[in-house]
Amino acid sequence: LADMHMHFESIEREKWPISHPNLYVAHGVTTVRDMHGQPFINKLKDDIDKGEVIGPSIITYPTIIRGYEKNYLELIQKYSDEGYEGVKLYGYFSLEDFKKAMHKAKELNLHTIGHIPFNVGLDNVISEKMDEIAHIVEIAWEFADLNRTDTLDVLDWFYAIFDSIERKYGSLSDAELTQKINEDAARVVSKLAGTGITVATTLIVEKLVRDKVFDPDNFIHRPLNKYLPESFFYNFALGYDKHQLMFKDRENVPPLYYKICETILRELKRQNIPIVLGTDAGSQSLSVIPGASVYEEIEILIDNGFSPYEALSTATRNAGILIEQITGKNEIGTIEVGKRADFVLMDKNPLESINIHDIQNVMIKGEWYSREKLDEMIRLNSDAAQLRTEFWKAAYNCTHHDKIDPLLNLLREEENSVLLEC
Repeated sequence: LADMHMHFESIEREKWPISHPNLYVAHGVTTVRDMHGQPFINKLKDDIDKGEVIGPSIITYPTIIRGYEKNYLELIQKYSDEGYEGVKLYGYFSLEDFKKAMHKAKELNLHTIGHIPFNVGLDNVISEKMDEIAHIVEIAWEFADLNRTDTLDVLDWFYAIFDSIERKYGSLSDAELTQKINEDAARVVSKLAGTGITVATTLIVEKLVRDKVFDPDNFIHRPLNKYLPESFFYNFALGYDKHQLMFKDRENVPPLYYKICETILRELKRQNIPIVLGTDAGSQSLSVIPGASVYEEIEILIDNGFSPYEALSTATRNAGILIEQITGKNEIGTIEVGKRADFVLMDKNPLESINIHDIQNVMIKGEWYSREKLDEMIRLNSDAAQLRTEFWKAAYNCTHHDKIDPLLNLLREEENSVLLEC
């Protein structure tokens, strides 16, 4: 299994209860592509390659080029000189700068993945022959009526999108909404047909945004939350989460654009657009759990009409094809002579059902990891984890926010069930 869009964060910033490499290996994810390279990731990659650290094979991309850097052409040259095989272009390019950046990247034979910049739009992304769209949600923004020549701040672009989508679809009946979104998805996705552009999924992010904003009580009880950093819950309990702030007074928008994203996914499949699985895991503000989120992403695919085989292919065969396009090496994606010995042994037939609890063994580069070893890699102190989970559920429902800090200090000092009553 490969997660083709994820992010490592520095250990100091994260303070995740379990390390990212352990979470990936324990959930059978044997290859990852980091999309925002930092110096510590290259060292982690080397340590894993040398066998000094257990972890997935890492494909590294350089630091994102956001589009407002004045030296973006020099950065593209620098990353090529440093041996990177691709660049990620973000959403803040002007049309002129985007065209120059794409020309430079193509000149250097770099794989190009990116957002669809607000001032650029899908039509120009296609005409400039970008290789890969980083998220399905970027295609969803094409459903909004935008003036691509506007000069807006980042949040104002998003608010313009949200307001346009709400005006366009918000007053429709369920039947009218489904029909309208289906028509618009068919029209937009048809532009990608025959271009060879690959689309990474990352829909678990949008599903979690929907739940955080529209159904927070359900989100706070999510079992996988036990792996999230404490700082995430602190912000969430106080209402400071990134998406709580972004969608304040717009709580009905995330369910609407998630429906659009699911429709685009089904249309991508129908029109045979190349799809690879990505989750955007790693950034604590997105609340996507490394490793485990691959199965959540697969579940979304199956819920939207993919067979288990088709869903698995996005994280195996399709990932291998894309990696070969980027690196020229055909090492993963299928189990056959000559490929890297990375695979997952399941307890049940994954062509019938795919469940995270069915993992029995994981092999990475020919080395077996038993179920017992995998459990050990992600084992939490069950009493402490339960106490922590209950504390944050209570903190979320607490109206006396001034009490949270002193109680949190007690929690850190005393892992004692008496604190549950407190």
